[in-house]
Amino acid sequence: MGIKRKAGADAGTETIAAKKASGVSERYLADLRYRLGAFKEAFNCDVNTLAPDDVGTFFDRMKLSPRSYNNFVNALRTFFSFAKNYGWLSKEAALLSRVQKRKEKSEPVEIFSPSELAALLECAPPDVFPFLAFAAFAGLRAE
Repeated sequence: MGIKRKAGADAGTETIAAKKASGVSERYLADLRYRLGAFKEAFNCDVNTLAPDDVGTFFDRMKLSPRSYNNFVNALRTFFSFAKNYGWLSKEAALLSRVQKRKEKSEPVEIFSPSELAALLECAPPDVFPFLAFAAFAGLRAE
């Protein structure tokens, strides 16, 4: 049995539906919709007609931070894996072969002194105060 034809848009929709059925978080689904949506806009074709150069050019044109770029790579890796499992892509297809993940810079964590934190909490609006206090005392970090 050969490769089945599947429009990229339909493949994306089916990938998201399958992920939803598997119980992934709504946040993950929203991220996948966004990233596959951007890919779908760039490629209005069947999945099996894509080539590594097409995907590489898509990534070359994106002006994203390393973290966002890598998130796109991960989302498309998931999508292409799904497409292979459903027979829309050859198992040997290496569509991400021209794409390399980017090095993410880790920034030093800033630690507020007790007086700095007190000043921050003193100026915080009432609706933001609980979030700042929780983040500060629970040790939450942006990364």
